[in-house]
Amino acid sequence: MTTTAASDYHSSAEALMCETTQLASADPQDRVAAIRRLAEAIGILEEQVIADAHHAGMSWAQIGQVYGVSRQAAHRRFSNVAYVNPQDFDRLLDHLDESPEVVPALQRAADRANRRRND
Repeated sequence: MTTTAASDYHSSAEALMCETTQLASADPQDRVAAIRRLAEAIGILEEQVIADAHHAGMSWAQIGQVYGVSRQAAHRRFSNVAYVNPQDFDRLLDHLDESPEVVPALQRAADRANRRRND
């Protein structure tokens, strides 16, 4: 695991821990909102961990084995997830020619990745 990934996971875990305190709220609406945010955050974190694991060489068969499903089911569930470090977008943009179509599209993708990372 890279230092960046470990840091991202640690930050995500800290954010999740903060949300869990809201589950003890006396207000049922606060608890429902907290569990929705937790479920969403865990889903995002799961996607990041799976993408990192696959990028690091873990096969779909191995990932499927962990989830108790076939490699095809694991691939179908997670292969559309592309977690890209926002710094990678910045480096890519620095090396591209100024294209009126490509650069703005990549910049929007980088902005989305940064927002997702900071949420």
